[in-house]
Parts: sequence; structure tokens; C-alpha cells
Amino acid sequence: MAQLRIDSATVYTLSIPFSMSFDHAAARRSASDSLVWVVRAEDRLGVGEAVVRDYVSGTRSDPDPLETARADTAGFIGDVLGRTVSLEALRVLAADDSVPAERLPAICGLETALLDLLCSVDRRDVYDLLGCEPVRNEVVYGGIVPMLPAARRLEILGMYRDLGIGNLRLKVARDAEQAFATVDSARGLFGDGFDLRVDANGSWDIETARRIIPGLLERGVSIVEEPVGRDREAQRRLAAEYRSVEFVADESVRTVSDLDRIVSDRSFGMVNIRLSKNGGLLRSLRLARLAAERGLRYQLGCHVGETGVLSAAGRVAASLMSRPVYSDGSFDRYLLTGNITRTDVSFGAGGRAPVLRGEGLGYRAELSRIEEWSVGHVECI
Repeated sequence: MAQLRIDSATVYTLSIPFSMSFDHAAARRSASDSLVWVVRAEDRLGVGEAVVRDYVSGTRSDPDPLETARADTAGFIGDVLGRTVSLEALRVLAADDSVPAERLPAICGLETALLDLLCSVDRRDVYDLLGCEPVRNEVVYGGIVPMLPAARRLEILGMYRDLGIGNLRLKVARDAEQAFATVDSARGLFGDGFDLRVDANGSWDIETARRIIPGLLERGVSIVEEPVGRDREAQRRLAAEYRSVEFVADESVRTVSDLDRIVSDRSFGMVNIRLSKNGGLLRSLRLARLAAERGLRYQLGCHVGETGVLSAAGRVAASLMSRPVYSDGSFDRYLLTGNITRTDVSFGAGGRAPVLRGEGLGYRAELSRIEEWSVGHVECI
């Protein structure tokens, strides 16, 4: 098994404009602000990506995400990996449950880059590297509808209808009228039996939830993601009051200890796993396995603005998870006006996208494109 000495690691911050603004209850975004890791070892180069959201991973004392990524990366490479990289070392890092949640995005970016680098040694793909085969050869993605004015919302819904997308996640906030109008718009285009779920991004308090949930149930929506954030008592009360609703934990589950807590509370029925939030491919696969063992369903999500690097890595995760209820991601050409990868890994008709074999994690990132879209960088070692 290959073991390489790490010569350098650089983290870039990107700004790739969106083709539209993307709103949800926690933020408004008009450009991808991903962090991209470029790691060199001997004559090899690996590229990884993470998306850092303070409201997801936790607020850091250092307000500069690039400097935080530098410090975390230097620590992982020096203290944990000892300036060398091997698959065994990455597995050890992925199994370390003492890593705090706010450091997990850096693990995602670094791990992805190092997996890409290890694959390049023998010009093989990640499945060969990990010694496993995908559970499925095609991933079927759903759509995400941000909070938009009515006309723009109908345009996005129409695009999904024309593509034949089979399920939708609708972003909602505290405004019951907005939430109901969003659901009604989707019902009008897709019909009463169409698979809809809503995502409140932790924006509700318990009284807001009590105002909105009955109206959602009347409209045939019974999956509600992260209604009250990390308010443990409020979520327990909602789970007890609305037993016909399947609540999905997103920001509430970053680590295995978070997973154990919601199992103990019996407050959620499903977990939304995201590579950046949960610390990369290896940790995400483990979290999915543990969720299933604990009797929870799970889905694979994404962060808005992911480039082709995380889109492809998410494809690998979706192909290796045994039973994801939903998969979201690979929005590249529908949202980004540029990309850092040569390969377009966007989903196609029906939300379908093939599992990518034969080259690393399924992408080939180009340093010239990273530099083109970069608005800053920092050397980590």
C-alpha cells in the first residue's frame, strides 16, 4: 500500500458566481465560497474541497475561515499524519471521535485531497483503493428549491419537472404563508402524490413549528428537516406531539456522539449526512452505517455551491451507502457559472447520474482553474 511524504499543502478560497442567488432560512448566497486543498507529495498532486458554515459546524474563535483551515490542516498533517499519507493513516483519522465538530470540514477537504493523491499513484479509482465495489452503478438525485419570489420559484420548479426529478426538498423559513405557498406551488406542478419534504434549517421555535406543521400535513408533507435546530427539549416535544412526522436531523448531527444523543432522545427518524459537515467520505460512510444500526434512516445531502470535487466525492458516498433514502448534490452546471474540474459531473434527466469509475474519485481538478477562481490562499506547511 502506498505511503507518500507530504511536501506541501495549500488551501484556496473560491468565489464562483451562481447563476441565481440561493436563499434559505440561515443564509443568502450568490457565489460558491468553497475551500480547496491542493496537496503535493513527491511528484503527485491531490485536490480536495470543503464548505465551511459556522451555523452548521459551530462558530470558531478565529473569524477567518482560511486561517482556521490552515491551522487545522497543519495540525492534522504534522501531529496526526506525521507528514506522510497512507490509506491506513486516513482510516485512523476517520475513526478518531475526539475531533471536535468545528474541525470536521478541514478533515473533509484534506482527506479528499489525500485520497485523490493516493489514487494517482497507481492511476486507479477510489473503489480499488478502498477495496470495495459500489452498491449501485447509478445515483438518482432529488432537487432543492431555495426560498425565491413566486415567479422565480415556478421557473425552478418547471426546470425540475422538465428534467423528470423524482423528489424535492423545499427550503422554508418562519413565515407560514411562504412555507404553504412553496408547497402549494410544487403540488400544482407535480401533483398530490409527489415526494416533497421541507427544510427549515433550524429557523423555527416550537410555536412556529406548531403553526406550520399541521398545514404541511394537510398538504401531504410529512418529512420535516431540522425544525428547531439544536434545541434538544423543543425537538423532543415536537417528536412526541407529531408522531406522523418524520423529523430529519442535519445540523443536530455532526459527530457520532450527536448521533447517539438523538437516538437516546428518540427525537428524529432520519439523519442528513453531508461530507463537509461530517468530516469527509470515510466518516460519512461510517456514520451512515451506525445510523442504520441504530434504527435511523439516512439521506446524503450537500452544501450549496459545491464544485465538481465534492459533487464527485458525494457520488462515491452515495454509491457506497447501503440504503440512502434521498441523495442531493451534483448541481454543478445548474448553479455554477464556472468550475474547477474538467469533468462535468452534474446529474441529468430524472436526476440520474452514473457512478464514475477508472480515475480517482471521478474528477480531475485543474490548478489553473483553481487559481482563476481563487480570491485568496494560504500555505499550510
